[in-house]
Amino acid sequence: MKIATWNLKYAVAPRAKTLDLLSWAEANIAADAYAFTESNMPADLGAEWNVLWNSHGVHTGATRKWGTTLASTKVELVPVDEVKVGFRTHTLRFEWPAAVQVADIVQDGNVWGTLVGLYGVTRDGADKNTGNGTYSVPKLLKQLKPLFDSPRGKRVVVAGDFNLWPGDVQRFARKYGLIDLVEHTASTRQPMENCWNCKYFPEYRRVSPTCGHLFTHRNGPKPKPGKKFGGMIQQIDYIWASPELAKRVVRVHGGHQSFPDIWDLSDHAPVIAEFES
Repeated sequence: MKIATWNLKYAVAPRAKTLDLLSWAEANIAADAYAFTESNMPADLGAEWNVLWNSHGVHTGATRKWGTTLASTKVELVPVDEVKVGFRTHTLRFEWPAAVQVADIVQDGNVWGTLVGLYGVTRDGADKNTGNGTYSVPKLLKQLKPLFDSPRGKRVVVAGDFNLWPGDVQRFARKYGLIDLVEHTASTRQPMENCWNCKYFPEYRRVSPTCGHLFTHRNGPKPKPGKKFGGMIQQIDYIWASPELAKRVVRVHGGHQSFPDIWDLSDHAPVIAEFES
């Protein structure tokens, strides 16, 4: 099972055509299931795509409607609207409806696990711009707690753009018993040069061989040919998994390291996790 997350950059111009982005994803990632953020699904998507998304958009009053999409051409995605915890049934409700999508991944008639696509909205409860996911990510994770506490929580993957650095989100993963798969596999990669997370969080200093972060977000203009990138080298996109699934991970990769031409398509690079069948 291969799961990927990618921010398609629909929130800001210039925007690539969604169909072109999906074609690139299928040709270069070939995931069984995707969690796309900042995405907008066109009416002429095609019957081969199984997608779950909310066309109302993330931001209240937004003129451009985009949100989080779960998508696949290989497996069935069955929406999860409610879960059972003990003898109680809990309806899943979210402060920003289009920021979260939840679905069971059904492969060959069997439920492989549950996939959550999550976008760290850069807004607070008063709809003011915070510039990051400091307010929204813990809020949305708290609203997902019934899912984590339910039987589905034993085989769950949470993927998306959290708009936070790794040093900011680790406590959230631990709080809900989830494992950050990029950190989990850090020793399999070379430390990322000039990693801004490692610069500002002592436990992730560049001299540590366990940095292993992925360059997933270009927060400045696209570098000119032959020139080094002058913005922050940072990771703000993630794939988390429950311990049961984390044990089955065979490879985690992505970022600019895996896709050096990605800035021609988006200001984000994909993150991919591959699991044993």
